[in-house]
Amino acid sequence: MEVIPVTDKKTVDAFHKVPEKIYKNDSNWIPSLRMMIETLLTRKGMPVLKQVMPVVGY
Repeated sequence: MEVIPVTDKKTVDAFHKVPEKIYKNDSNWIPSLRMMIETLLTRKGMPVLKQVMPVVGY
């Protein structure tokens, strides 16, 4: 697995597509709203995450 820091638009898009790939065959899965996830992962939305950076694993 390669871990890639989420630092630009391309990697943000890849980050949001991970659950879609994992749960694509699960009829009970409901995708999260992208804006809601981005708010949770921004330093404004969660000040406690100031030292955390989202990553994408391939």
